[in-house]
Amino acid sequence: MKVNKYMLEYIGMAIAAVVALVLMYTVIITPKRDAINTANQQAQAIEAKNQTLDDRIHYLMTVEPQLSMQKERLAQAQRQIPSSYDQQGFIANLNDAATQAGVTIQTVGFTDASLASLPTIATSKLTIGVPVQVPVSISASGTYDHLRDFVNKTQSMMRIAVPSSVSYSLGDTGGTDPASTVTMQLNIWSMLTSSTTVSGSAATDANANASSSSSSSK
Repeated sequence: MKVNKYMLEYIGMAIAAVVALVLMYTVIITPKRDAINTANQQAQAIEAKNQTLDDRIHYLMTVEPQLSMQKERLAQAQRQIPSSYDQQGFIANLNDAATQAGVTIQTVGFTDASLASLPTIATSKLTIGVPVQVPVSISASGTYDHLRDFVNKTQSMMRIAVPSSVSYSLGDTGGTDPASTVTMQLNIWSMLTSSTTVSGSAATDANANASSSSSSSK
């Protein structure tokens, strides 16, 4: 095959075009592809981070109401069984129950505190404090129906109080006599931080009038 100068020029131009394409790919296209790959990786990382944040926000939105509910339950439990003897709080609850029932409290007496008598399986699960019980005696006057209502209301007060005995004494004219009386023996509880804080004097020093028309019993 005879090669003339024109063919050589064509071959040279073809080689030059290939070299130009290689250089263009190396100098322009390859860096662009690297930049695109880097941008894609950054976009994926941002998307993953955003998804993590979205999952965290969703989790917090789910948990926050539960935390609020648990805090409310804890606050209620602390009012029902406080971390101190809090006789004044109990007497305030008692006054409310007496007012609602329409009876007059005559005496309220607290006797010595002691460690609460709970089943072993229950005490073994307690890690937040030492359960202590304080016996309380209460007497009130009113009609028989009002006194029964008062006894019921003492069992539904915010401060947990469980009667161990209840006795009624009717007035001269029977159950409608406002001079009828009820005497209750009940227990209230506290959750102290240590058993060394259990003291009879701590339970009885807070004896106080249950209302302006009532007197305490020492």
